[in-house]
Amino acid sequence: MTNKTAFYFPFIHVNQYVDISKKSIADCGYDVKNFKQLFSVKNLLNRRHNAVVLNWYEDRLYQKRFGPVRAFVEHFIVLFQLIFMRCFTSNIIWVRHNFKPHNRVKRPMTHKLTCAALKRLAKTIVTLEKTESFSSSVVPHPLYRDDEEMTKNISSDSETDNKVEYLFFGTIKPYKRLHDLLMLWPQHKPLKIVGYCQEPEYLEKIKAIVVSRNLNIDWQNEYVSDEYLNQLLTNTAYVFMPHSDGAMISSGTFYQAINFGVNIVCFDSFFARDKKAKHNFVHIVSEEHFEQDIENLVAVPKSVVMAEAMTWYGRSTITQAWRKLLNSSN
Repeated sequence: MTNKTAFYFPFIHVNQYVDISKKSIADCGYDVKNFKQLFSVKNLLNRRHNAVVLNWYEDRLYQKRFGPVRAFVEHFIVLFQLIFMRCFTSNIIWVRHNFKPHNRVKRPMTHKLTCAALKRLAKTIVTLEKTESFSSSVVPHPLYRDDEEMTKNISSDSETDNKVEYLFFGTIKPYKRLHDLLMLWPQHKPLKIVGYCQEPEYLEKIKAIVVSRNLNIDWQNEYVSDEYLNQLLTNTAYVFMPHSDGAMISSGTFYQAINFGVNIVCFDSFFARDKKAKHNFVHIVSEEHFEQDIENLVAVPKSVVMAEAMTWYGRSTITQAWRKLLNSSN
């Protein structure tokens, strides 16, 4: 019997999603290897037993670390790989995480062309959430903590005192609409912000709003450790996600927060409505009646949030979703 192999891109990444997904695919009976190993002669003969899983492949041209020369060379590498990939595998699975690169205001033409090529080549297009923009198979975003750790926290059933009532965290970028949140934020309510802003113009815009409105803001404008963030979330009641509609397919912020039983507060968007239909711990607030809506928030207990999160996004659930996808795409 020929072993099934999944060639995974990128094989190493700072985002924990990569290692979690590789583990789920391995648990489905696949030998998970680095995508770079795909292009060898022996894989020409085994192409029917090879699967390729591509994450952020269409975004690889737009990394900030690429200078003009490296970016130019990378275009040809992507073109070569797209042309010859199907010679080495009969099953290309494209996991699309974003609508456009986060570090581009407008979607580049090269991004559109790469996506068009992947759409034709891929046997299956996967997203981590349902999207109204195109059809896809959904394999949900996994929780960052494993089932054993989640079960331990749920069974302890001890509600912590929420030292932080309202929190906004993550890298500060315009599409996350922190500026709009601050324009509506009540002056008497404290808001904690944890996240680094790399864009000088946007940083000054945020600072100007805080000063002009005399807001009660505690902002750690820096990258923080996972340990610090996890402890903070353990003691937080609500995380705000005022992201622009259509700016993202999925968000790690959502899953990081519910890992620790935190309720989610969103402005209206397709993502928010889809999550609200599934979970009572997701709250949609109106921009027109913002202050009244946040005054009326009633938090779902942390243990309930974590139990529901594990049911929907726990490791066993995600592995089952990958198994179903891989079996159907063979």
